[in-house]
Amino acid sequence: YTNTSYQDVVANGLYACLVESKGTEMNIANSYIRNTVTFSPQPFLIDGAQLSFMWNVLSNPDILLGSRVYLYVQTTNSTGYAQSLYYYFSHTNLGLTNSSMSAHFYMNNTLNQWNDFDRNITEDYQYVSELGSFDSSRYIQYVWLYAYSLVGATGKMQAVFDDFILTNGSYSGWFSNGNFEAGDGSGWSSYLNSPTHIFQSSESTHGSYSVEMSIPEIQFSSTAFCSIYDSIATYPAGYYASYPGQTTIEFDWFYSDTPGLRWQYSYLRLSFQYMSTTYNVYTYLGHGNDDPSSANSTTSKHVNVTSFGSRNSWQHSVIDLYDYVMMFGTPNMTLYRMEFYTYATDVGAAVITRVDDFQILTDPTGDPGFEVQWFSSAETPFAGWNVWNGETGVISRTSDAHSGLVACNLTVVENDYAGVRRPMNLQIDSSLLTDFWWRLDEITNAGFGWAFLELSFNNSYYVNYRLGHSGLYSIPANTSNYVHVLADDFNQTGVWNNLVRNITYDVTEAFGQSKWVLTRMIINEYAGPGGRASLICDDMNFKDGIPPSFTSVSVITDPITSSSSVELRALVDDVRPGISSVTFSYSTGGGWTDVSGTYNENGWYTAIIPAKLNGTEVQFYVTAMDGSGQISIDDNGGSYYSYSVFDIPVTTTTTTTTTTPTDGGWSIDPLLIVGAFGVIAILVIAFAIISKTKKK
Repeated sequence: YTNTSYQDVVANGLYACLVESKGTEMNIANSYIRNTVTFSPQPFLIDGAQLSFMWNVLSNPDILLGSRVYLYVQTTNSTGYAQSLYYYFSHTNLGLTNSSMSAHFYMNNTLNQWNDFDRNITEDYQYVSELGSFDSSRYIQYVWLYAYSLVGATGKMQAVFDDFILTNGSYSGWFSNGNFEAGDGSGWSSYLNSPTHIFQSSESTHGSYSVEMSIPEIQFSSTAFCSIYDSIATYPAGYYASYPGQTTIEFDWFYSDTPGLRWQYSYLRLSFQYMSTTYNVYTYLGHGNDDPSSANSTTSKHVNVTSFGSRNSWQHSVIDLYDYVMMFGTPNMTLYRMEFYTYATDVGAAVITRVDDFQILTDPTGDPGFEVQWFSSAETPFAGWNVWNGETGVISRTSDAHSGLVACNLTVVENDYAGVRRPMNLQIDSSLLTDFWWRLDEITNAGFGWAFLELSFNNSYYVNYRLGHSGLYSIPANTSNYVHVLADDFNQTGVWNNLVRNITYDVTEAFGQSKWVLTRMIINEYAGPGGRASLICDDMNFKDGIPPSFTSVSVITDPITSSSSVELRALVDDVRPGISSVTFSYSTGGGWTDVSGTYNENGWYTAIIPAKLNGTEVQFYVTAMDGSGQISIDDNGGSYYSYSVFDIPVTTTTTTTTTTPTDGGWSIDPLLIVGAFGVIAILVIAFAIISKTKKK
């Protein structure tokens, strides 16, 4: 925080400049202020440069952490070579050394005291031998004031500055508003940011945590922003969207902000590239007034995510990258970077963005079938595969493909290599299998020829699948980080072969248990002196070896009557590549009717079954399919799940009325009166009969 109209503590006049910062639990914080424009006329060091001002460090509670207040004078010359002189006003022993580009001077460490800075910058420059001698073109370009607070700061660091003058003895007009008496900050440029936080949040939809980017309520006029990003690959490698569904992004997200304020928002930026042009699509999760109103251009598009405008609840979104690249009129580009960004600038604004279960559903090799044909270079004809050995020529496209239009052909003769590689970052598990197709057309016995496919794990461990080699070649011995495995169809030529391996088993068997990540794939071959080798590879896919798994299936509606529809739920998960669809199938005794399940923020899939007649029994089961087409059915062990429709009978109740006298006396039930008269009548009749009998 900077305040160029600060009035609480001043050296002279009405105003001074306050520079303030406080580090967070995760990040440093710094604020600065500098003169706005390059000094003119230029204050050359050769003419003598005297800088003076007043300074007062009000507080630095974290000085022992290394938090510090300093000024630096930036000089340059006619060639643009910058050298800076740093002056520290509140500091601990920083251990900084002078160099050819910087010099360091330590002032006193007093607090709450005005101090006079009056230094001859020319003499200071000459005093530091590491800077060398200055030429006649070196001059002062900028003067910066910094408050630099480190991670874990316990309080604010504050310093006040006043009355800046730079003179060479004959001219002293370089600082505009050097005494800050204009009260508006003119002549100065400041860096003003409010704190932000990025951390693991226990509020999640998948597993134990999500990532949270939060901006606490902004207390003063400033800017606050934070972001997380991933640079996927260097062009032209990356992920492609040549057709609908080839690459999709799925994620859960949560957004909240302060009602009534405009300048607060969050977005996902996806960056694509073709040749030297970069294209960006900004997908807004939320905006203060639900109207981003950002202008589109030929290289920049702004869209709203599904459920845009939702607040304070988890949402799920799916993005087909084909829809995005076609906004620019062509699929001929690659996704190379992703960024989630949260921003606010209005006083009172506070924003929370959470993201969970972020998935890119695509081929790990980017272009497994070598079908991306809009790129070619002298090194490789493939966009998704970098050169490992050789160059375009010995590495080529061939129409002799296992599927699709083309495949990768590596053909070498006479002591030559050819190879391509694909960088990856793929976490593996026991459900992940290779599904690679290869055809070894020729490998002569002359020389020491070979062909292999190599997988690299954690950038340090290697499993080498040997596809073939000449009779003179011997496979090297295994080592602590490199093993060789013969492919099932080793040395078979002229036919397509399928390499299906559980790579988790292979790497664990070779190197033991660990958190293995597949980081690279190489296809490589060599023909020794007098030899020739030719290998074709295609459809370098991975496949899921385990179908989706159900955790629970339940009926939610209770009671179930003929007037109510019924909600069914299923909790289902898939390790890779994720759930594609969930279908609820029900029957009332005839055929089966399918209802597509709907995903909700808690990970459930739900379906609504229409109301049925009283007494109907409904049976149902659930089918889940993952992105690789594997299917699981939960039919309750073959007995099907079921529920019955039952209307609760209406009960009729008879009400007896009593009469209460208005005078507050006892109340008498009329039936009791009638009953009493009946008893008396019976007694009278009985007495009469007895009397008549005695007379006889």
